[in-house]
Amino acid sequence: MPLRIIEKSSSFSAAVIKLTPHIRKSSRELADQLSRAAISITCNLSEGSGRSGKDRTHFYRIAFGSIRECQGLLLIISSLNILPTNTITNLTSTLDELAAVTYRLKF
Repeated sequence: MPLRIIEKSSSFSAAVIKLTPHIRKSSRELADQLSRAAISITCNLSEGSGRSGKDRTHFYRIAFGSIRECQGLLLIISSLNILPTNTITNLTSTLDELAAVTYRLKF
């Protein structure tokens, strides 16, 4: 797997972690869940890249699920107007890119 996708997921995780204090002011639960899901993407892509066969696919599927979880959480955060629209748009765009690559990796 290209290192580029792991780096992109790591940058996404870092961006989410930096936003966590702001999100936490409105909802501690959403902040914590989004942070955990974002970190999970990078961890599972990294771990999967060191595996082969069904193990590799398993980790990539978990990463894909975490991407979808982040997308859902960002929808809620957007509905509650916790973050500016442009921030949500940028994060969602990154998730869309990660989803496209990860989807191809898991099959």
